[in-house]
Amino acid sequence: MNTEKIISTLEIYRDKLKGQGAISVEYPCGKMLRSLHDALNHCLGLIDRIGVLVEAGRTEGTIFSGIHFIQVCLWISRIYTLEELNEHNRSME
Repeated sequence: MNTEKIISTLEIYRDKLKGQGAISVEYPCGKMLRSLHDALNHCLGLIDRIGVLVEAGRTEGTIFSGIHFIQVCLWISRIYTLEELNEHNRSME
C-alpha cells in the first residue's frame, strides 16, 4: 500500500471527524466509552498516532488494524456507508 494514499485517506477521515465536532483524545484501554462521540474522539487521536508511524516509514499491520477500527466507528456512527468505506480501501491499493 502506498504511503501517500494512506496519509490522504487519513486526512479525509480527520477532516470528516473534525466536521463532526471530534477532538483528539487517547482513551485508556481499560476505560469504557460513554458514547459514539467518545469513539470518534478516540479515532481522531488514533489518526494522529497512525500518522506519526506512517511518516516514520512504518506501514505494518498495526496501522491497518487502526484504519479498520476507525472505519468501523465511522460506519456505526452513520458517517460513511460500507460501500463508501470499501471505495476508500480500493483507493489505497
